Amino acid sequence: MKKILSALLCAVLLCGMILPGAAAQLKSGKTMVDLTGSVKASALEQADAYFVQGKAVLELDRAVEAREIEGGPDAELTVKGKESLTLEDLTCGSLIIEDGVVTITGRLFVTGQITLKGGSLEVQGRFMADYLLLTGGKLEVPGGARLFAGMAQSGGEAVLGATQCDGNLTLFGGSLTVTDQNGTALTCEKELAIAGGSLTVCSGEQAQDPEPTEPTDETGDYDQTTTLPVQVTGPGIQAQTLTMIGGELDAQGSPAIRAARHLAFYNPAVITLPQDAKIVKAAQSADAAAYYEIQGADGAAQTHVTAALDKTASRFTDVPDNSYYRIPVAWASTQKISNGTSKTTYSPSQPVTRAVVVNFLWKYAGSPEPKSLKTSFTDVKEDTYAYKAILWAVEKGIVKGVTDTQFQPDGRCSREQTILLIHRAAGSPKPQSTNSPFTDVKMKTLTTDAVLWAIETGVTVGTTPTTFSPDEACTRAMLTTFLYRLERLSWK
Repeated sequence: MKKILSALLCAVLLCGMILPGAAAQLKSGKTMVDLTGSVKASALEQADAYFVQGKAVLELDRAVEAREIEGGPDAELTVKGKESLTLEDLTCGSLIIEDGVVTITGRLFVTGQITLKGGSLEVQGRFMADYLLLTGGKLEVPGGARLFAGMAQSGGEAVLGATQCDGNLTLFGGSLTVTDQNGTALTCEKELAIAGGSLTVCSGEQAQDPEPTEPTDETGDYDQTTTLPVQVTGPGIQAQTLTMIGGELDAQGSPAIRAARHLAFYNPAVITLPQDAKIVKAAQSADAAAYYEIQGADGAAQTHVTAALDKTASRFTDVPDNSYYRIPVAWASTQKISNGTSKTTYSPSQPVTRAVVVNFLWKYAGSPEPKSLKTSFTDVKEDTYAYKAILWAVEKGIVKGVTDTQFQPDGRCSREQTILLIHRAAGSPKPQSTNSPFTDVKMKTLTTDAVLWAIETGVTVGTTPTTFSPDEACTRAMLTTFLYRLERLSWK
């Protein structure tokens, strides 16, 4: 998608005859000045437009007003300082706002990532970007946003009009409010995940005057006794999957959370549903990590579902809020698959051993008792943490010993070997394709079907678009993410 956006941006620049070069002439006869390197606004040549060359840093030591700032797909603009920047249009490859007041009266078009760390950004016209990351500051887009790759928020405040997100939208902290008077306010084509902060979605008549919701957990901590408020009124949310880790969902003002393929709640505090909703599946008891699927209407009275918060799940200081494994780690903790390596650490970069992988799989399966408590492996002691897990996995054909008497529980497990064990635990399903996008995956080997299946199902996305890195050590973060994605297959 980024390539498409980049090509579109190039076409826009060429059609508008906006080309780099100091003091280039615009069609209107007004000048465009190059913006490159680190520049103070007070030293900036006065112009109607500026062209970003490579990486540029604009320090707002005075107020700046211009018609536009333009840049190609590789142009990166950083804005900082205490003053204001007012533009009609802004187009570039990536935008970083550290401080200051940025107002765009027309269009904002960024082919890469927009990062808001502080200050404020207001866009009164169209807002289009590949990815949006909010760690602080305030974002206002009354006309709504279009995000092609996704969005993550760990702090700050965002107030958006009707928003379309083609990728995942993850809320770790801060507050996000999305409103639309005409229809569904928030559409997320993949997963809407809430692990902190607050989300308010209002549509229809309710969107005219939504009640503000203050964030209760700006750190994104999911181990808490307070709630993470999510309020939905009107048609509200359309998403394939809505995931909440702890917190409170208040949807009693909403007739539907439309087209939600599944709603997954891990130890929520309270779920309040409209009168016409019903719970059709509850996988586990209320005192464990609960999973609910909510569908249809049956005219039942207003439904309240309460599940206990997992007060033993610790806040892991080594799991960043914006990491790819943040949600999987929270899921694994609430599901009792992993409690971390200490009360405050998860050790996401630590390579996993054969015993660790098998233990994760055993707990993922519900910690079933093995048929026999005897083993021929002399290096697997009865008092080891993974004793029952190893016996169970051997009985199920998930793993074998390296010899008849040796299991090597402390042996390193590569990414390829880990996927093979996960594939066997899933029942060894056959992949539909024999083609791999990864150049480093050999065909017609013991692990070929497992890797192809993992690619097809999304259990793995590789280390790059063309490499899987089969021999690389599998880390705790990778293993946890693989299992979380395996769990998500049951939601489809």
